[in-house]
Amino acid sequence: MIKNKLRHVLLDKDMTQARLIELLEEKRGNFSRTSLVRFMDEEKPSVNLPLLDDICELLNVQPGDILVYEAKEV
Repeated sequence: MIKNKLRHVLLDKDMTQARLIELLEEKRGNFSRTSLVRFMDEEKPSVNLPLLDDICELLNVQPGDILVYEAKEV
């Protein structure tokens, strides 16, 4: 199962989700908060590669720092 660890990365970077949204708005111009919420949804995440690229650039991290594979427990 793929897990989204962006919340943990933000905590490690001492950054709020609101601040990340501000940075994404500055970078992209028109940015929908809903896009980030969908990306961060742990139940049914939406993988948006351009958004992942921008997040990695802004936070100076690799995609593998955000998206990780965890085997399902049997």
